[in-house]
Amino acid sequence: MLPVKLLLLLCFSTCSYAARILAVVFIPSLSHNLVFRPIYRELSLRGHQVVAVAPNPLNDSSLTNLTEIDVSYVYERNKNIQSTLNFDSYTDFWDNTFQWMMLSAEDILKDSRVQQLCEGGDKFDLVLLEALLPVFYAFGTKCDAPTVGMISMDGMLSTHTVQGNPIHPILFGDMLLSYHKPLSLMEKTWYVYYFIWYKWYYNYRVVPQCDSMVRKYLGQQLPPLEEIEANSSMAFINTNVVMNSIRPMSPTVVPMGFVQIRPPNPLSQDLQSVLDDAKQGAVYFSFGSNTQSSHCRLFIIVLRYHDRVCELKSIVEDQPMTGLERAVWWSEYVIRHRGARHLRSAVADVSLAEYLLLDVLAAALSVLLIAGIVSYKLARLVGKLTFCGCRRNKQKES
Repeated sequence: MLPVKLLLLLCFSTCSYAARILAVVFIPSLSHNLVFRPIYRELSLRGHQVVAVAPNPLNDSSLTNLTEIDVSYVYERNKNIQSTLNFDSYTDFWDNTFQWMMLSAEDILKDSRVQQLCEGGDKFDLVLLEALLPVFYAFGTKCDAPTVGMISMDGMLSTHTVQGNPIHPILFGDMLLSYHKPLSLMEKTWYVYYFIWYKWYYNYRVVPQCDSMVRKYLGQQLPPLEEIEANSSMAFINTNVVMNSIRPMSPTVVPMGFVQIRPPNPLSQDLQSVLDDAKQGAVYFSFGSNTQSSHCRLFIIVLRYHDRVCELKSIVEDQPMTGLERAVWWSEYVIRHRGARHLRSAVADVSLAEYLLLDVLAAALSVLLIAGIVSYKLARLVGKLTFCGCRRNKQKES
């Protein structure tokens, strides 16, 4: 019996693999960081050696497999810039947000501790990165490791495009747009304009700027950043089909909704007193760390609201695994298979013209045009021959 147990022990010890994982988070916002920290924390608890670059490090000495590079200094620039951002329209929002994010990303890339990652034969088996910008996908190439992009909300148009998710301006497009009701003609027109603008802005402004930044700090020898981003294995997005718009998704896009949810801590005494004294019940919520608390006080005393929340909670939680378990399982899946190219959608590798069948339409129109021209020429030729024949007959009769 002992040899069998020993054999099983050896098998499990051989099959289990402690990987080296690099996690890079760069947005100076606790709301964003709270989504990613449980993932690399859990991976470290599962025996993987994790190096995390983060503005909000865990600073937990009990996590012996976790090494953190504290980049909380990016908050200093954030204080000076965020108040000046212009969010008057969706296009202004993205323009200002991308420029702000690039400043945070560049601050981190300047850090000598970050630049030394993957130097001197130091390798990783997986790179997890915050994917609101394509900058940190470059560490996948530098470290010779598959990459998984993580987003603390729904994916952007660029995220869905890279992973091969179908995109349609008026059905399932960008996370900022609403698809919960029938759209008016004016709204459809605006959505199409926004779709075209975003594609142009991301491909011809954001990616080139990020490419220049990466080459400046990580080396000119890297391939084009557009190719590096397109090589990513997966994207983890913080969505749930119940709470977000339903859309077709490639197997390489993993919804990890509510990954940041954990058992609640006790409320402060004053807030607990307010809620306890509410005769008909109360709901208190915050808009996150990016909005000042003075702007987000909202109390709803409605029993119907409570019932609806309980109903949604029951639906949301009715799934085979939690968002955290799903994110961890797919992270280890990518490690085991050195990527996930076999799950890649064919849509990711076709151009927009091919996706919209414009090449087929052009070929069909060309055939019809050629057929029309040939028919027209033949008709003219037949008409001309007929006319000439009739004319000769008349001449003979006369």
